[in-house]
Order: sequence, then C-alpha cells, then structure tokens
Amino acid sequence: MTTLLKDTFQKGVSIVNRFVSLRPSIPVLGNIFFSAEKGKVILRVTNLETSIEIVLSAKTDKEFETTIPAKLLTEFLNTVRGKEVTIEAEKENIILSTTDTKGTIATISATEFPKPPFLETKKDLAKFETNSIFQNATKVAFAASQDEGKPVLNSIYLKKEDDKLALVATDGFRLAKQLLTEKTEVDEILVPARTFVESLKVAAELEEAEVGITSDKNTNQLLIIGENFQVATRLISGVYPNYKQIIPNNFPTNISISREELLAAVKTAAVFARDLGNVVTLTVDKKNTVTLSATTLQIGGGTTRVDAQAGGEELKISFNSHYFLDGLAALKSETITVDFSGALSPALMTGKDEPNFTYIVMPVKSQK
Repeated sequence: MTTLLKDTFQKGVSIVNRFVSLRPSIPVLGNIFFSAEKGKVILRVTNLETSIEIVLSAKTDKEFETTIPAKLLTEFLNTVRGKEVTIEAEKENIILSTTDTKGTIATISATEFPKPPFLETKKDLAKFETNSIFQNATKVAFAASQDEGKPVLNSIYLKKEDDKLALVATDGFRLAKQLLTEKTEVDEILVPARTFVESLKVAAELEEAEVGITSDKNTNQLLIIGENFQVATRLISGVYPNYKQIIPNNFPTNISISREELLAAVKTAAVFARDLGNVVTLTVDKKNTVTLSATTLQIGGGTTRVDAQAGGEELKISFNSHYFLDGLAALKSETITVDFSGALSPALMTGKDEPNFTYIVMPVKSQK
C-alpha cells in the first residue's frame, strides 16, 4: 500500500498530465507511469517527443510499478474528498481509496511504457535560478513562430555570448532577445519554445530553487533537471538565422517615450486598422511629438499624439500593430527607447531598466 497527501498527488498528476499525448499512437502513451518506492512515488509521462518525471513524497510498504490512464486518474482525484489517497496494486488493476471513496482502475503493465532518456546523474549541469530563467524564457517565447511547419522558427535559440546565455526567438517579422546574467556552459542549442517554457513552469510550480540544463548530442535531447523533476525533450535540427545580422546598428531617428502612453496610442490606432492588415503608422517630428494613426475608407480613422524626446531625422513608418504591441507588452520599464534605422528597416525597442532585453520589429509598407 502507498499513501500520499491528496493535494500533493493531485498536483503532481495535473502537472504530468499536460505532457500526455492527445492522440496516443499506442494505449500506454495515454497513461501515467506510477512507481511506488521507499519514501516516494515517481510519476512519468511521455509523448515520444517530450518526457517528464516528477518525484512525490509518500509512505510505501510495498514497492510496485504500473501505468494508470491519465484522464481517468485526473477525474477521480478532482472529484473525491479526503486529505490522503491510498493506492494498492491488485493483479491488473489499482485500487484508490480515500476516507469515503474507493475506486478500481484497470492498468497497463509498466513494462510496456517507453524508457525515457533521463540522466542518472545531475553532474555537469548549467545551473539557473528557476524564476529568473522561467520569466526570461517567457519574455522571448512570444516572438517564436506559431507555424508547426517551421520547427527552427518555432524554437528558442540558446546561444552562449561572452560566457552568458542569450535566449532568442523570431518568426521572421520580429525578434526578441534576452541575455541572462548567469555564466553558462551551454554553447548552442535549439529547443521547442512551448515545451521549454512549459518545462520551466513546472520547475516554478514545484518550487524548485534552481534548474540545471544540459544537452545530450548522442540522444539529441535537451534535459531540464531539478531536485524532484526531469524533463527531456527532443532538440530541433537546423540552422538558426544569424540574429546578430538582423539587429541594426545605425539609427538616424530615435525616441524616448512613456511606454504606457505609447501602448495606449497604438491600441487606439489599431481600432481603425482592422481592415487594413492591422497596419498603423508612426510619425516622428522635430517638435518632440510622436503621432500614431490609421485610416480606412470603410471604417474611418484615428490619430493620437504623444509627447516624447525625439532625436535625429523626422520619420514616417508603418508597423503591424500586433507585433508592435507585443514588444511594448514584453517591456516593463516606464520609459522606453525606440531606435529607427529607416522607414523600411527594422526598429529596435529597449527599456530604460531592462538593458539585457532587445526587441526588433520589422516595418511594413503603408497601405493607402
């Protein structure tokens, strides 16, 4: 018999359940691997692309392994009452009990569960503070492509820069880059953006103080490891765009402006840009004024002026409002700088209090 706190078990099942195959190619991939060992329970899930393992504290008087249907186990734990859950193996079933409920669930043998490529040792890992890398990965992941047919652009690029780790994401229309402050031994890897962020979210939810990251070129796996969890996910093969070439270094025009005021102005212009491919126009004049506008024959138009500190040449440039707003949402500084490299060249956004974050957005040709 194995006994766990119900809340602990429910949380663990909920976490690993996110990685269960929606359409499993074989029945066991729809199950959670359950191993009762001395003082702990191990839960594992794999969809053959990504595998996760978490360790929960438990009381066990008899060790056993099995696999339990993920959906049924989740629904059972979400509906029963009681502080503890006991689990017993009985032939090809498990029996789950609380103070007033008892359920029997048919299982599949643990021998049918694929062996995940987890590490047996936690040595030689690049270590990062969990909340920091989770927040920073989230800060760039939105810029990755949502097109599953473009796996390279669907990824976050982890690249060593001067002993520090740069996180980069781009979909070809904008680019986000965050430079971490910790030194790293990670050299250059390409990981699925959604899986990377979700794995770091698991670490945060399990209150892991730090995570270790490493890659295994032999198995083509990225491994994210904490005290009580591991995630292994397949690395993406391909050549990432040379992002340093995308970042401009010559800026004839620049503005320093309130992020909130610019955000509001772009949102207002975007109301009139829905039938215009979401294109809004930004104008910088020499009177320290930035104007955001959009006009369509069918809807009408709107113009908002915002005070700013402007330098350099006057400029009129158009952007996709969604991409521009995403950059403003990622920045948190009260005052931001937008550097323009020309009416048809990329613009660079940075925050006064965020020196390690860079956002590049490509302009579009104004539709009149």
